[in-house]
Amino acid sequence: MPSKYQQIEAILRERILDGTYPSGSEFPARSALQREFGVSSRVIVDAVRPLVEEGLIDTKPGTSSTVCGEPDVIRMARAWYDGHVGTSPWRASMAAIGREGSWTSESEPTAAPAPIAKRLGIEPGARVMRTDYTFTLDGRPAFLSRSFEPMALTGGTDMLLPEGGPHAGKGVYERMRLLGRTPTFWEEEVLTHDLTPSEADALRLRVGSRALLIWRTYFDGAEPDLRPLETADIILPRGIRPRYRFPIGNG
Repeated sequence: MPSKYQQIEAILRERILDGTYPSGSEFPARSALQREFGVSSRVIVDAVRPLVEEGLIDTKPGTSSTVCGEPDVIRMARAWYDGHVGTSPWRASMAAIGREGSWTSESEPTAAPAPIAKRLGIEPGARVMRTDYTFTLDGRPAFLSRSFEPMALTGGTDMLLPEGGPHAGKGVYERMRLLGRTPTFWEEEVLTHDLTPSEADALRLRVGSRALLIWRTYFDGAEPDLRPLETADIILPRGIRPRYRFPIGNG
């Protein structure tokens, strides 16, 4: 059975989405909600927090909260290979709906942390190229990604920097093919995640806001001889939802 704060959260969410609390109106004060539901301030805080993190309510210190209504949701396609050769799938998919998708990035060689080394099938501390991305939508931060590529694979080639050199921005699939390593599939694991201070700052959101964390790894080869090529941590805050699309094979 849902807890008291979850029951109140559901009621408040329904009031926002059905227009009982119109978009742009002042959201009820905490004291008013306490009186209505006969609960403590702590319960109301716990009930309202998810609504703030989802973008249904806008809060600013020292002022009343405002109802935002249902947030603008961008559905990011997660398809195996969508044919956007020579360009970013993010940029291409946003252009298709009349929006401007772009990104900034910064790469740095580093030692592979143990969890990353495990995903790449290399020794902890082995050299990898880490690239931090901030993806933008219409000029505003949308989501984050941190990728890792083994330098044993890319070192000494013009593929060393994912966003530098003659093949900058081509994406993992095309770059790895140019290295003679054709990705055969990727694997993703989806988890929940609370934004760290640095992540929240980059996305202009509150520390601790709930997000999705996707662990994505590209492989070449076939079972049982799969070889990881690249792995990434992708952080999707509220308003960005992954949508998966897979072909149906025979057998």
